[in-house]
Amino acid sequence: MLALITGFIYTPGQTGNCSEAIFTYLGAWLNSIDAFPKIYLPWVWPLTQAVIQDIIAGGSAVIYDCDANKLFLTLTHLITTEGLSELGARAAGAAPFELYQLITSFQDEAVTSQEKARQCGKLTATLLNFYIQ
Repeated sequence: MLALITGFIYTPGQTGNCSEAIFTYLGAWLNSIDAFPKIYLPWVWPLTQAVIQDIIAGGSAVIYDCDANKLFLTLTHLITTEGLSELGARAAGAAPFELYQLITSFQDEAVTSQEKARQCGKLTATLLNFYIQ
């Protein structure tokens, strides 16, 4: 999942507020894997409360730092006639290069699954024209 998100980063190798907020948010959800199954134990309740608080704070940071309004505007624009023509133009113009890299990465046995996920993220970001910093 983290590798898929790195595919959305506009400048590879650089992270910004948005990508750091997403990574923190996903980390909070990973912490819940340990805490939620043990909720029946009273001494785990403070940890569970802290995990829930981290999830809520991380979610609000993602919405604020990643400009979720821009994502929602982009997605709603795609269901219009003009948006579909833009999506078709991106699919015909830039996406074949990303799709070629994705296909070659899936055919190569030496490529890691993280790199394959990053290539999927790059293709999706190109099609949606939505990048994060």
